[in-house]
Amino acid sequence: LHNLNQTASGKLGAVQSIGQVEQTSLGFSDVDGPNVAIIEQAGDRNKIQRLKQTTNGGPRNDVKVVATLGADRNKIALIKQTSPALGYYTDISNSIDVLFIGSDNGRNGFGDDYAAASGAQASKLIQNGLGNTMKLEISGDSNEFGITQIGDENTVNTVSISGHDNLLGIYQAGNNNIVSVTDIAGNGNVIGIR
Repeated sequence: LHNLNQTASGKLGAVQSIGQVEQTSLGFSDVDGPNVAIIEQAGDRNKIQRLKQTTNGGPRNDVKVVATLGADRNKIALIKQTSPALGYYTDISNSIDVLFIGSDNGRNGFGDDYAAASGAQASKLIQNGLGNTMKLEISGDSNEFGITQIGDENTVNTVSISGHDNLLGIYQAGNNNIVSVTDIAGNGNVIGIR
């Protein structure tokens, strides 16, 4: 585990917690090391409840989560990455890069909307397979996100959300899928994408 960093704001009741971090490598590892997680939190009541990475026969998974100063009451319920058992040094590295600045991101879940219809679960970032990569940047209030990738070579790159009350889905299962959503700005936006 690399660079786990938490800083409370000094306010009364400032709570930051990481419920569980579990990293497992069942194969050979190279000089870069198997699993890498970089988590930095500054602000109040940020919570990551269970981060789990598993490789089997490959070098690494990558996770980077940054919730910067002033990010309040943010929650990531689950980050999970799993790589299948392939050959030695095949670089089957999944990568999740999450940055959110603001308040109440990912705490309330999806309602009966297109984001829920996508099959992705709110505030859960899950990757399972080969060559998956993901980047989500959130700036604003009450965003719920999602993003599940299962399969081969799936790519969701640079989903940028700025504003209020945005919901996002994005579920992918299959081969060679690519989703790129950038600069969602405004209020009350709902996005599905299954």
